[in-house]
Amino acid sequence: MSLDHWSSRVRRRWMIPLLASLPVAAVVVGLGACLPVPLGDPETSAVDPRLAGVWTNDFKEAGGTCLVALPYDARTYFVHVVDVERAGAVELPLEGPVSLDRIEQANQELRNRPWTVRCKGHYKAWLTKVKDATFVTLSPLSLPGGADDVVHVVARLNLLNDDKLFAHGVDAEHPALKKAFQEKDARDAVLKAVAENVADENLYGDDFDVTYERVADKGVLRAIAEAFSSK
Repeated sequence: MSLDHWSSRVRRRWMIPLLASLPVAAVVVGLGACLPVPLGDPETSAVDPRLAGVWTNDFKEAGGTCLVALPYDARTYFVHVVDVERAGAVELPLEGPVSLDRIEQANQELRNRPWTVRCKGHYKAWLTKVKDATFVTLSPLSLPGGADDVVHVVARLNLLNDDKLFAHGVDAEHPALKKAFQEKDARDAVLKAVAENVADENLYGDDFDVTYERVADKGVLRAIAEAFSSK
């Protein structure tokens, strides 16, 4: 599949609703960053064009996680997340020296194996400004009847430069958020709680930090295109 065909295929399919599973949310920033209500209002948001593109958190020959962020309109993005690995394992001796030739042979064996998708999901995403911070909410596109299962990935974003993005997941166990979840208007309460605690380091989970890099290498893009086309 060519990169142009793959890109066209992704764009044609971005409105297909799919139920995003918890494992998919976990590979974005971690399960603890999944909130029962979203942060902010997509209708009042605005797209930052610098975030559009293909991002990976260490996509190697053996696999990894990548996000494809496409602006859907002036306010929101469509985000496709896929976590893949090469099928099977390449055996190397557990003891003794391993020659460079054997390592290269193992790498070639790995490259020749098909991709296996561990999990993937589709999200509607938008940005929310809270004081001087920018947060992203990834809300799963779900099947009818799945509303009770929906969780929203929420993270503070720092665009370190045009090619590197740091996501700091919001900790759903923070006391102010746990209290806000119980309020009648939970969405407003959550936004207020985040605003009041935006400078509190405890609002962000230590285990929910992920750095993504923009993918420009054509070889990696081809590998990702192959991963998207795999079953």
